[in-house]
Amino acid sequence: FSPRSGLERKAYSGTLNWKLTDTMNLTAVASHSSVVGQLSADADASPMNLQVTGGQQDFKWSTGEIRLNGRAFDHTDWTLGTFFYDSTAANRQTVSFPPLLYGIFRAGGTGAPPPVAVFLIDGPANVGVNAQNIADSKSEAAFLHTVTNFTDKLSMTLGARYSHDKKDVAFDNGFYVGPINIDDNHTDWRAGLDYKFSNTVMAYVSASTGYRPPAYNSRPFSPAQAVAVGGEEMTAYELGLKT
Repeated sequence: FSPRSGLERKAYSGTLNWKLTDTMNLTAVASHSSVVGQLSADADASPMNLQVTGGQQDFKWSTGEIRLNGRAFDHTDWTLGTFFYDSTAANRQTVSFPPLLYGIFRAGGTGAPPPVAVFLIDGPANVGVNAQNIADSKSEAAFLHTVTNFTDKLSMTLGARYSHDKKDVAFDNGFYVGPINIDDNHTDWRAGLDYKFSNTVMAYVSASTGYRPPAYNSRPFSPAQAVAVGGEEMTAYELGLKT
């Protein structure tokens, strides 16, 4: 393997602010990033090949968000928007072991003695992992947020967000070859009340939900490990005083 490690990243972003009317504004944000990296590692730090790893990663992702915000009826501030994320990640990696250790490593799946296992599975090679994993991920969301002032002292916050997340992964690491597909959506909300006792004291109470989409095991060594991991849901309650 080439004894070099490093990465190169390029990133671009831009923001547009447009005042449509005296009470309505449009904001658009877009970005694109890419990372190309190479790694090599000699785990035993000796002249002997007890384990040598080489790899390359190529990541590209883009994000975009459009927000429209304004004020209605002279007492409600509102924000309406949409968000998207799109990425492609490619991970190529090779892990090399000497024949004896590699045979022990591989024999567990065949029941054969180490030297026999090497030739049964891969011939005279001593490559333990030869991976090329491609992952495509997308996330889309729409959201609405409002703050209504009932009086100079009392205001109410309401918000909702719909999220759709999709992940398609093509694994190939010599132990497992196959896809993992995740497709999930979720609706979250928030509600709260603020009360100003004075210009320097405010009490508030709120409740909100959160969501983490499903994930997957990034290093499966058998079909049993190549499974999606369930997502998470959260509900949070908060009561506080700001002074």
